[in-house]
Amino acid sequence: MTNRELFLQNWNNFLSELRGKLLTTARTQELSLPLANLILSELACYWFSSSDVKGSWLNKYCNTHINEGQCISNILTNDLKFGTKEEAKILSNSTKYLLSIAGAAIGFGLSNYFDASKTIKIIATLTPMLASFPVLNAYQEKQKISNQKRLIDDYISQLKKIETSICSIIKD
Repeated sequence: MTNRELFLQNWNNFLSELRGKLLTTARTQELSLPLANLILSELACYWFSSSDVKGSWLNKYCNTHINEGQCISNILTNDLKFGTKEEAKILSNSTKYLLSIAGAAIGFGLSNYFDASKTIKIIATLTPMLASFPVLNAYQEKQKISNQKRLIDDYISQLKKIETSICSIIKD
C-alpha cells in the first residue's frame, strides 16, 4: 500500500471513531463546540502515539520523509479543530405548551358555539390539549435528534479540508 492509501485508511478509521464518540456523547449530554473540540483533541492524540496504528504510521512517515512528516504533524496539532456551526432551531417548550393550550381553547370555543352540555365542554376542551401535547413532544425530540446528527455531520465535513491538505503533502 502507498503512504496515501495508508493515511486514508487511518483517516477514515479516525473519522469513524470520532463520529461514534460524538454520537454517544450527544445521547447523554448537550454537544457543545468546546465539548466536540475536546473529544477531537482526545482522539487526535492517537496520531502521536506510537502504540496506535495511526501514530505508528505517522512516526514511520516522519522518519522517511522528515519535512513532509513535520508538516503533517503541524497540521494535526494546530489545525485539527472544529469551527462554529449554527445549530438549527427546534420547537421551544413554550411553543409546545401554547399550542396545547390553543387546542384546548379551540375545543372549548367550539363546544360553547354549539351550546354543548357541561360534560361535552370538558371533553372538547381536554381532548385536543391532551392529544396534542404528546405529539408535539415527540416532534420536538425528533427535531433534537435530527439536529444532533446534522451537527455531527457538519463537524465531520469540516475535517475534509485537513484530509485534502495532508493528502496533497504525502509523497508516493
